[in-house]
Parts: sequence; structure tokens; C-alpha cells
Amino acid sequence: MIIIISVIAFYLSFRLFKVAAGTMDLTKINMISSMYYANILIPYFLSSIFIYYNLDNHYLINKIDDNSNSLKIAYYVLIYTIIALPLGMILANIIFKVNPKVFYLEFINRPITFLNSPKDAHHKFFLNLSVLVCFIAIAYVFLTIGSIPFLNISGMTTNELLFIRKEVGRGFTGIDLIKDLFALILTPILTYTFYINYKISNNKKQLIMFIIMFMTCVLTLTYNFAKAPLIIFLINFLFLKVLIDGQVPKKIFIFGGLFICGLIIVNYLLLTKLSIDQLTGFTNGPMGRVFFTQSAGFYLTFDAFPKYHDFIGLESMSDFFSSNILGTEKLARSGEQLQSIYNKSAYKAGLTGTINSLFLAEAYANFGFFGVLFAPIYVGFLTQFFFIKLFSQKKTPIIIAIITFFSFRSLINGGFNDYLYNPLYVSLITVIAILLFLSKKFRFNS
Repeated sequence: MIIIISVIAFYLSFRLFKVAAGTMDLTKINMISSMYYANILIPYFLSSIFIYYNLDNHYLINKIDDNSNSLKIAYYVLIYTIIALPLGMILANIIFKVNPKVFYLEFINRPITFLNSPKDAHHKFFLNLSVLVCFIAIAYVFLTIGSIPFLNISGMTTNELLFIRKEVGRGFTGIDLIKDLFALILTPILTYTFYINYKISNNKKQLIMFIIMFMTCVLTLTYNFAKAPLIIFLINFLFLKVLIDGQVPKKIFIFGGLFICGLIIVNYLLLTKLSIDQLTGFTNGPMGRVFFTQSAGFYLTFDAFPKYHDFIGLESMSDFFSSNILGTEKLARSGEQLQSIYNKSAYKAGLTGTINSLFLAEAYANFGFFGVLFAPIYVGFLTQFFFIKLFSQKKTPIIIAIITFFSFRSLINGGFNDYLYNPLYVSLITVIAILLFLSKKFRFNS
């Protein structure tokens, strides 16, 4: 029966996502279709069947009581989500009167334009000022840390890597906004921008700047040994290819996929010290990370709340919101609460981060089944609204770079709170708007 339900849900979800995205063609992939393939189909839908029938044997999912109905409840919630999420997107298309297929293809087939012209001083001022800001921010991050951690990786044990990742990442003593906004977000966006400039102008200066920014980006994104940011940064070049040329040739797509898989394996060998047998196991290494570790938090959430912890409500939003509006102390977000429940000793020792999962897990942890019913429609609508607004802009290098950055960087695996209150992305929009404004006010030739 579960197989039949899964097949029907898969068919309905795929058709609805196709209506929402305009195309599900991998050679013309966009942020909506990639959300389906990379963030829903593989890590959640496919793994749900194995987990439902207890075929996963995964260390995190094994922590769930066999006598509870948590796995079954989570499975049916997931089925609802993969159908309701694209329905929210389609609702946005209807309200804003957008035909996504025509809308998306019209954008990618449109020629790229600069702010005014390829040699315009506004454009150069914007890029030069942005690069200066990024380099200052990156220097600030590494000076605050006291070293460039990735350069000292040789000889470290797995526990040392985990501890440094915790200390450097969540224990960062500097200003998080500078690190997150200018070093980790603006730097990749500028790297994509210089690549676009080079592709359409064939200018050697642009190529040199791209190489410099690319190398800087690699060092910056690996500042805390996290594997995902660098992988996402590289995957985004496939989206960039689509946005510039209209599609990715199948050979490039396959080669790119194999290269990324190889890079993931190398990352695991360097950062986790796993053996070859562990790396190739179904529940360990990359396979286990993709199929089960990513979705484990989803199932653990339905086991933990409200059995081990009351529903959180809005009290995990931010310190300002909790203290000034709710009049309470800020609570840890659900991903951190899961670590404190299911991994107590490592959590107390400071060796854990958070157990992130599908946004619906945090929606349930916050608001119970009301969050389950509301969140997919809301997130789908908001995602599609963002998609429509981005592709409504002029096709300039900076706009293409911003779209590229967000193409594979979906928030749906970050948590529901990010869709309610996300000061980081508001700050990003503000900073880019200020830089563009300054570029129009102050001209110089170079």
C-alpha cells in the first residue's frame, strides 16, 4: 500500500513542480526544479520508503522508539508536503499572472546587458568597491579566527576537525553579519559576476579577477571545514551555464556531476578520515549523508516534539524578537534541541552543530500540526514570489550572479524560521542596493 501511495504522490508532485517551474529538463535546470530533484526527491522522498520499512539502519534514525508512530506520521506529512509545496508556487503564478515556462525561457534567451555599457564607470565602480569590501571582510574573519584553518588540516584527527568546526563556525567571536554577508555571500556572487563578464567580453582582466576571486572563495567557504558551501558554489556553475547559454550540454552536465561526486569523496577522505568501506556504505559517508542523515532530523523532530520538549512557538526566532516582543528568553532552534536530546554527551562537549532538515520539521517543532498544514503553502508561495521577482529584473551580470547564488541554495533544508525572519538576506539586498546607488553617484575611469 505504501508503495502505491508513494508512486501516486511522486507522479502528482512531479507534475505540479513542472507546472510551477516551467520545465523539469535537467539541461535547463532552475532554482525550482533543482529544489525538487536535490532537496526533495533524493534526500526525502526516496529515503522515506527505506525508513518506513526500517531498511535504513541509520545511527540517527535508530534512536527513534520502535513502538512510536513517529516514522509513519512523518511519512504521511512528507507526502502532504511534496504536493502542497508546489501548489503554493502555482498559487503565486496565478496571483501574479505568470506562465513560468514562457517566463523562464524568455529570461534565459534574453541577451545579457550591463548597467549601461561594458566599459561603463558605474559598473566598474560597483565591482571595485564590492571587491574591496569583500577582501576587508575576509581578512577580518581570518584575523578573528587567528589562522586559515583549511591550511592546517594535515594531521588533524576527526574529533579535532569537529571541535574546530564547532569553535570556528558557531563559536565565531567576531561580528557574524560581516562574516556571513560580506565574506560568505557577497564573495561567491562577485566570483560569478567576474566569470560572466569574462564570458561575454573575453577580457583578460576579467579572467584574472575571476581566478583571484575563485581562489579566495574556495579558502573562505572552507573556513570551518564545512563541505556543503564549496560543493554548492561549484554546482552553481551549471546553473550559470544555463543562464548564460540557455542550457547545459548533456556531456558537461554528466562530467560536472562526476566531478562533484569525486570532490565529495575527496572531501570525506580529508575531513572525516573514513575508510573506503565506510565511504562506499549505504548508511555511511556520502550515500548515508544524502539519503538518511539529511532526512534524519525530519523524523527525529516528530519523535521529539512534544514528547521530550514542548512546541517552541516563536521563541527561537531571535534574541531581539524574544526579549522585546514576546518578553521571554530566546530558545535554541529545533535543530539544536534535537542534538541536546539525542546526542547529549557530544552536545555538552561542544562537538555537535545542529541537526538541520526539511523546513517542515522546524514548522512542526514550532507550531505543531498547524505548522505542518500552513508551512508548505506559505514556503511554496514565498519561493515562487522570489523566483518571479528575480527573473523580472534586467539580465545584467550582477542579477545573473545573484540568481546563480540562490539557484542551489534553497532554504528548505535550513529551517522554517528563515522564511519568517531572515535579516541576512534583507541585509544582502540592502548592501547591493547601496553599492549600486554609490556606483551611479561616483564615476571614475579605469
